[in-house]
Amino acid sequence: MSVIAIYQQSKSPNLRKFLAYNSFREKKGAIVVKRFVWVLVSVISILGAGELIAQSKPARLLAEFRGASLKWVHADEPEFKRRNLNLDKYIVSITEEDDSVVVTLSATDAVKGAFGSSGSYPGYEVEIRKKDMKVVRSNYVR
Repeated sequence: MSVIAIYQQSKSPNLRKFLAYNSFREKKGAIVVKRFVWVLVSVISILGAGELIAQSKPARLLAEFRGASLKWVHADEPEFKRRNLNLDKYIVSITEEDDSVVVTLSATDAVKGAFGSSGSYPGYEVEIRKKDMKVVRSNYVR
């Protein structure tokens, strides 16, 4: 459309009435909301909607285990506290036997498959009876 055609259309009385009605009859609150929406749309389009919504790095899975095995770790907690063992420095293994469960702590830098404690922190194990959840034995792994 040429500039002359636009100028001629703006001189028509219906268009002037329409523009005059819409620009002066709106309430101030509606104008503020419209401006806010336009600013929000432009910010999202500039920054990118994906960057605002998505995390910079996906979440990392630290551990996955059955909930039933968690009760054995809780039963061993008094034993770990008594020996002042910091669980952040260990890998926790749970082994189920016929009538007991053995919870073993091995250092995070321990060699897999090696006998005894091969890491920078001593290994520790606790055996718990299944019937009453009482500690049967606990010892350092050598």
